[in-house]
Amino acid sequence: MNRHLNRLVIAPMTSNTKKYPTRVSVIHNVIIVCIVIDQIRTVEKSRVLKVLGNFTDMEIKSLKQIIKTHR
Repeated sequence: MNRHLNRLVIAPMTSNTKKYPTRVSVIHNVIIVCIVIDQIRTVEKSRVLKVLGNFTDMEIKSLKQIIKTHR
């Protein structure tokens, strides 16, 4: 979907690694960070300054499961 639209669906990352039900821990630049699922938003591609990386298949699976669980 993101390839064909001028918008991206994003979720912020935080270095606060407290366990919340709507966060997924990932390793980014050898640091453990959390993806904050409860703050998902849509932004225009032009507002994104740089891409920080990509998720592994396992991380994507975890993110999708949390989104399904906490609608």
